Amino acid sequence: MNMPTRRKYQTKVKNVLDYLSKVTVATKEMIIEETGVRTHDIRRMVNDKILTSSLNYNHEWLIRTREIGKRADHWGFYRHRIEKYSRTIPTFHTKRTAMATLSYLASRRPWGITSEESEELLGRGCQRVLDQLVECNAIQAGLYRGEKIYLNRRHKKAASQLKQRRTNPRYRKDDDDEIQEVGVITYEEFCSTFREVLSKMEVCTDVSDDRMNATLLMFTTSKTLRTTENWIRYNTRIQEAIGMPCPVDHTTLSRAFGEVDENLLKKIFHKLVMKLHERGVITNRFLVVDATHIFAFCDTRKDTNLHPVEGAEWGNHQGSFYGYKVHLLIDAESEMPLAMILSSGNDHDSSHFVPLLEEFEENYDFEEIIALLADGAYDDKDFREIVLEKTGGTFLPACNPRNSKILKRMKRRVKKLFDTHGHKIKSVQDAFKYLGQTFLTRFNIDIGTSKESKLVELISERLQRPYRSAVERVFSRLKAMASFERPKSRGLESVIKSIWWCLIGYMVQALTAHEKGLPGSMRKRTMLV
Repeated sequence: MNMPTRRKYQTKVKNVLDYLSKVTVATKEMIIEETGVRTHDIRRMVNDKILTSSLNYNHEWLIRTREIGKRADHWGFYRHRIEKYSRTIPTFHTKRTAMATLSYLASRRPWGITSEESEELLGRGCQRVLDQLVECNAIQAGLYRGEKIYLNRRHKKAASQLKQRRTNPRYRKDDDDEIQEVGVITYEEFCSTFREVLSKMEVCTDVSDDRMNATLLMFTTSKTLRTTENWIRYNTRIQEAIGMPCPVDHTTLSRAFGEVDENLLKKIFHKLVMKLHERGVITNRFLVVDATHIFAFCDTRKDTNLHPVEGAEWGNHQGSFYGYKVHLLIDAESEMPLAMILSSGNDHDSSHFVPLLEEFEENYDFEEIIALLADGAYDDKDFREIVLEKTGGTFLPACNPRNSKILKRMKRRVKKLFDTHGHKIKSVQDAFKYLGQTFLTRFNIDIGTSKESKLVELISERLQRPYRSAVERVFSRLKAMASFERPKSRGLESVIKSIWWCLIGYMVQALTAHEKGLPGSMRKRTMLV
C-alpha cells in the first residue's frame, strides 16, 4: 500500500472512531451516512480488529473493539440497549466472533454450556456453530439427563464440568420440580415496587422519590451519571417510570447520591429482605458466607503508594488485584443476600466472619436456620460455637487440614466415599454404612468422641456442599453490574454506597418478579426492560 492510500485509510479510521466515541454503537448504514466511508472500508476495519460487529442482528451493529474491554462483564459480554428501540440489544464479546465466544464459554464455564444457554447469552441461534466446533475438536459434547452439554475438549476438565452440573442445584431437573415461569419486568413495575418500599420506611430523607428511583436505575443498569442524564432526557418512558416531571442534570443526580447516607441504604436493604422472607422467598434454612474482590478506581500502572485510593489495598484473590473485598452472607435456596461488609483487599476472609454474623443477628430474628456453610478459609474451631450462639444452626465449613495428617487422610477418604457412592448417600448414617467398621477402627474413632464429631461434620458438609455454590452465582450476577465490580469512585464512603445500591437493585427485581408471579425472573437481569 502506498503512502497516500494509507493516509486516506487512517483518516477514515479516525472519522469512524470519532463518530463511535459519541454514539458508542451504530449500524453500518449510520456510519456510512455520517462519515462517508464505504462498505469495504468498514469490512477492512473489522478485519484489522479496529471495529467489532455484534454477535446478533446479523452482525449489523458495530462498536470500537477497545470499548468492549472497558464495558464487558465478568464473562466478557457487553450488551448495549438502543435508546430509540428499547428492545434492540446488540451483544458484543471480547472474543469478537460467535465461534471464538462459544469455544471460550464451553471451555471456561465451570458447568459447560447448552444450546439454549448459548442462545440466551448471545441473543442468536448457536446450534450450527456449536456443531462445527465439536467437528473440528475445539470442544466436545456430553449428555446430562438427555440434554447435550458442550464442554472443554480435555476429558479431565469436561468430567469436572459435568460433575459441577450434577451437583449444582440450579441444574437439577426432577420430575416433581415446579416449572418457574419467566417473563419481562418493566422499568415502570421495578420503580413502582421501590417507591412502595420507600413509602413504608419510617426514616425520612431529603432526597425525592424520583431521584431515588433514578439513582437505583443508574446502578442496576450499569450506567454513568451523564448517560443516565441523557437516558432520562430523551426517553419519556423512563421519565414516567421514575416519576420525574422534567429532566435533571447529572450534577443533580450526583448530589442526590451524596445526600443518601449508608444507614438509610442499609435500612432499605433490610426492609426488602424482610418482605421477601414474609412472602416465603427467603427461607433461611441454609446460609452461605464468602468474599470476593472488586477493583479500585485507579490506574495501577502508577505507584499506588504515591497515589493511594482510600480503603483500597493490594490483595491476592484469583491473582493479585488492587481494591477491596466484599464479604457477603446469603440465603442459599433463594440466592438472596442478607448481610454485607466491605473491607480492604488484603484482609483475610475469616477476619470479617464474626462482624458479618453480628450484623445478621442485629437485623433479623430467623429461627429456621439449619446450617451455615463456608469454604476452608473459615475453618476455625471457635466459629462453631459463635454460629450456634448467633444463629442456632450448625457451622459446616470445608475442611482445612492444615498440618494434621489424620484430618488429611479423613478428608481424602470421605472424598473417595462420595465419588464412589455419592448418589446413594442421603444421610450421615448412610455414609457410615459405606465407610465400614474397618475405617473407624483404623482411625481409632469411637462414637461420641471429638474424632467422630469431626467425621460427622466432614460428611454433613459434603452432603450440603451443593448449596455452597449459590454464593458464587450471586457474586457472578452482581459482578455483571459494572457499578459493583468497578465502582467509579475513589472515596470509601461512595464505594460502600455503590455496593448497597447494587444489592438493593438485586432485591427490588426479586420482589417485583415475585409479586408479578414470575419466580424465574427474580435473578435474571436480562428480564428487566
